[in-house]
Amino acid sequence: MRSLMTCSALAAALLLAGGCAGVVKNEKQAWNTFGQTLDADMAQLGDDFNYLIQVDRPSRLTKWITR
Repeated sequence: MRSLMTCSALAAALLLAGGCAGVVKNEKQAWNTFGQTLDADMAQLGDDFNYLIQVDRPSRLTKWITR
């Protein structure tokens, strides 16, 4: 009985582990997804660079005077 429950739990876990892996994209859709991701990354690159060299405005979340 215990081995049957273990086997059924293992089979259920394997069936549920697949998730959405069955969704297939053609080449045009894959390139479109890549382009959208690249556009979003490039839009945020300027903000990331400004944060890195610390030219953004200071935070106003303190009661002390910051300059």
